[in-house]
Amino acid sequence: MDNILFSVIILSYKNLQYIEDTIKSVIDQDYKDIELIIADDCSDGIDLNKFKKYIDINNNGNIKNVIIYKNKMNLGIVKNINKALLVANGNYIKIIDSDDYFYSKNVLSNVADYFNNNDSIIITTKFLQCDINMKPLVNAENIMDSLKSKLIEGNDSKKFYNKLCAEGTLIDPGVFFKKDFFEQYGMLDERYIHLNDLPLWLRVTRNGCKMDFFNIVSIKYRVGSGISNQDKKDTVLIDDIIRCYNEEIFKYKKQLDYYSYKKARYIYIKSFELNNYSIIKKISFLIGNLDIIFIKIKNKILRSIKD
Repeated sequence: MDNILFSVIILSYKNLQYIEDTIKSVIDQDYKDIELIIADDCSDGIDLNKFKKYIDINNNGNIKNVIIYKNKMNLGIVKNINKALLVANGNYIKIIDSDDYFYSKNVLSNVADYFNNNDSIIITTKFLQCDINMKPLVNAENIMDSLKSKLIEGNDSKKFYNKLCAEGTLIDPGVFFKKDFFEQYGMLDERYIHLNDLPLWLRVTRNGCKMDFFNIVSIKYRVGSGISNQDKKDTVLIDDIIRCYNEEIFKYKKQLDYYSYKKARYIYIKSFELNNYSIIKKISFLIGNLDIIFIKIKNKILRSIKD
């Protein structure tokens, strides 16, 4: 089974101080057939030869192919991912940011075994949230535990779509693909610049894609330092999020249950419109969403009791 090539795509942009550790976590994998792709989105001062030399020196024989490139101009996260996917040769694919690491040396082997023994073309796993120094955050290891029951239990894509609309849950760090996924559902939507995960999950689950949950911790995820975190104050990302709500959620109101649609509207208005409302309109909005507010308060209390 090690003859099945596993492509690992490392996305880099500016934040390069941890990339050698990310590369090392790929090289240290016990899987024997890995393609390593470093896709840099036009970072200043990047030395591609340095990365190639580091890989050559540390390669223990499991890195069968290396592709390293720097875009001539900044494309944004979505186009950079699509470009990397086009050059990837593996039947299995993992996309990882340049400041995150694989959790253990057998992650790729475990994922390959799962793919080999199941019909899944996309799976999600747990990921360990860490601070800037890669120290695990409190209760971080169980970040996916609630999601596996809320989102993926029963492998029902319709329920999954509704939950994603209502929760807007980030599950990207722990996701692995078969190449068949992109052949069946297409590449990332390039109308978006920085928002690469949620539009894709919404589109494919709306169209019947089922996502399996594989109960392992796969990634050590550095909170607050990655590519997407650099852009959170960027108006481009805000435009992406607004587009996502309108194009992937509100346009498909008929496919949503009452609660999921109402909660999505609540989050959207609170995030992007409420500040411009008059006092009377704000009060009316809050009264009209008391059920959503009470559920949020109840869930927060239950989580605090559990913790």
